[in-house]
Amino acid sequence: MDIKGRKMKKPPACVQCRRRKIGCDRIKPICGNCMKSGKGDCFFPDIPGQYVTSNIGSKDFDNLGSSNGNLMNLPLQHTISHRSRDTAQLLQHNPELASMEQIREYNTRLQLMNAQERRSTPISMESAKFIPRTATKFENKPVTSANSSNLNLNWVQGPAIFELINTQYSEKDLIQRELKFIKVRLSELQEITGKKIEVDLSADEKDKRKSDATEDIPVQKKIRLSSKSDGASAADDINEFDTEILDPKLEFSIFNYNDNDTTTAQQNSNILSSAKFSDVPNYLFDIRFLVKRDKFLEHYYKKLDMVISEKFIDNLTQWNQSNSNKNLVLKSQQVIKFPSRVFSKDVMDHFSKTMKKTDFNITPLENFDDIYELIDKLFGREPEFNPNSLNITSLTLLGKLSVILLLVHSSLSNSVSKPMGEQASSMLLQLNEWYSNLKCNLFLIKNALVLKYGSPQSLEALSFFSLYKYQQSIATDINEFIDGDDDIHIARNLSINYETEDKSLVLLWNFIFRSYAWRHLYKGEIPALIMGNEFRTSIIKDRVLADGIELLSSEKDLVNYLHKKNDILSLKKVESLKEKVMSSFSDLTQKQKFHSIFLGFILQSFIYRNFNVIFGFLFINAYEQLKEADIYASSYLQFLELVKESLLFITNSFSDVSISGLEFLFAKMGFSLIDNICNFLLSLYQRCFFSFSLQSTNNDAIHEMTKQNISEQLKTIITILKKVRKLLQDRVNDSKIVNPLLGRSLVRLTTMIEYIKLCDQESEAQIAINKHLQFGGSSAFDNMKEANLVKGLKILEDMSVSLIKKDSFDEENSYRTVSPNTLGITHENFVRIYTSHFN
Repeated sequence: MDIKGRKMKKPPACVQCRRRKIGCDRIKPICGNCMKSGKGDCFFPDIPGQYVTSNIGSKDFDNLGSSNGNLMNLPLQHTISHRSRDTAQLLQHNPELASMEQIREYNTRLQLMNAQERRSTPISMESAKFIPRTATKFENKPVTSANSSNLNLNWVQGPAIFELINTQYSEKDLIQRELKFIKVRLSELQEITGKKIEVDLSADEKDKRKSDATEDIPVQKKIRLSSKSDGASAADDINEFDTEILDPKLEFSIFNYNDNDTTTAQQNSNILSSAKFSDVPNYLFDIRFLVKRDKFLEHYYKKLDMVISEKFIDNLTQWNQSNSNKNLVLKSQQVIKFPSRVFSKDVMDHFSKTMKKTDFNITPLENFDDIYELIDKLFGREPEFNPNSLNITSLTLLGKLSVILLLVHSSLSNSVSKPMGEQASSMLLQLNEWYSNLKCNLFLIKNALVLKYGSPQSLEALSFFSLYKYQQSIATDINEFIDGDDDIHIARNLSINYETEDKSLVLLWNFIFRSYAWRHLYKGEIPALIMGNEFRTSIIKDRVLADGIELLSSEKDLVNYLHKKNDILSLKKVESLKEKVMSSFSDLTQKQKFHSIFLGFILQSFIYRNFNVIFGFLFINAYEQLKEADIYASSYLQFLELVKESLLFITNSFSDVSISGLEFLFAKMGFSLIDNICNFLLSLYQRCFFSFSLQSTNNDAIHEMTKQNISEQLKTIITILKKVRKLLQDRVNDSKIVNPLLGRSLVRLTTMIEYIKLCDQESEAQIAINKHLQFGGSSAFDNMKEANLVKGLKILEDMSVSLIKKDSFDEENSYRTVSPNTLGITHENFVRIYTSHFN
């Protein structure tokens, strides 16, 4: 009510909530929605007649977050209400309205008075706030040095959060007082953790002798580590900007690439390694990145490089010339071309029928009605269109049609679990003829949208670009596409990631979010555009994303930590984050028992298993560098179990008849995972081989059993690689059109088997011993205990049987080597082998 007794309107919502079109509780100075999402720019429009104004500055907003939880603990005398008599009489007849008004005024006044009180009262140690710990496992140990202090030290993980206040102390006095406080804190933390760090925190004598009147420069303190108990020398001075002090045995230093060529003397003049197999630090899970971090795996690729440079240099020169003259874009095609109207509709009907087998949705293709109408309206006998003459609606619909035809082509070419009918076989052959035209259609449509409309900011363009990016991410082409993340950029510009009541927009955002995260995480990239806090309040209606959001979040945290270039990575922290990923996947597996989204679980399982296998390989490399034999043996056995489970999961997924025709959704991830596993097994083979060569020169009878176990592991790894090659070859034989990724994996695996044959020929000579010495003269298998070797051999034998039973596999006739000295490379197959490894 105003002073004349007239009833005033309901106060308006804050500007932020009105923009987002969500309900606002109108609590001042910060409403509930803005408080939850961390938005400090919450403000209300000016209203004439408003008596209580929100007079809080931006500096006070940080205090609201910490003081809001203590508002109810303040004395009640602060809640004095100032109302007129007329207003009080009116509120007696409307108690509900009175309570609401009192709550608003109560909350506003308490926040303002609490902030004022915090500014005027210095913070004492008893009320200091500390950053809470995030680790779930922490021991509660009594701290005797804390005396009767009421601080809950079990929740202190430092560093403390302090406020800037005026003080009468000089800078030097403050440093001395802070030094005393740090000493107390150090003793407390040492007692809590049970670890003692001998650190000299005293000031230098030179600094102590300085006069206060002549001291212009800040006092420099040096922290030195004392000598260790094992006799190691003291560490160098620690820079104050260093992020963390770690024991070298606790560092995860496997990512520190050292480009030292110790295997061949001819690599310095060879341009192939630097030009065609360069490091890719942004793709942590790419085989090129992993090869540079494993000396045994790098040795194989350098051997391949050396063979090509010495014996096939003319072929390489000829290929480089022909490849430079290739035009990646068909200049002859300047129009958008499609098959006939009837055939296009048949392909769309086939795609709709295939996708009905599962609850996994490709959101931009949930409704085909607009595409059917466009076909009936525009398609003639030979559908051809000039992209410059089409509007944005027609361009986006024709782009979606091109994607559907490409997806059906991928679906039919990857489906071999059951026989293909004549109609489907004929459809696949026709689509294969149109494949290059359909790829060019997408290129022309994308360019037309950008050239005609600049940066297209519409839902139609967003729907097309999100579908286009998804098709590129699951396509099995060998050449990598340039990912400009158009889908996520347009989505963020249109602000569809915020709360909305439109279910279609929510589902579209969930699809874009999921697709963007999956395609980046599978390669080991940071999904940077979805790492902000504003995405924590996004609505999730997609069941696949809702079930796997915790797994996705834990995978993002792990990859984000590994990309810290300026920090020393902690091995324990990496293991902790990996355990969190495993725990999230275990929870997802439990959820799967209550839902029917089987295909969505398969896709997330491929990403998780790729994570697990790669990190298992990285851990065994890390512990090998640290020369931790016992921990290495445990990690090695765990890695073999992961490989066995992953190979079994891949074979079951591709042979499942219930999802026949849907293999194209995970074919790229599946064949990439097989390729990674084969590379890792080759690395293990080389470790075993060099260790076996070293053991062969030792005539001591004690090592006879060790030599025999390592020899059996060598044979079993060779058998596994040959069985994997047999499975891939059978799939190629059953395919009417060979998947490019499948063909590349088969060529790589064949070259590996030729290399293994070459190693066998060198096993009796001194060549293998010399190579072993070049790797530092030791591998993890040299010092592995016999019991662990026996366990590893048992896992490898089980892995071999799970692929193909012994009675059904003829190892001698499964593959016969061609030319081990050239790793199977001939003038006829040079291009195929070279492009499979280096292109």
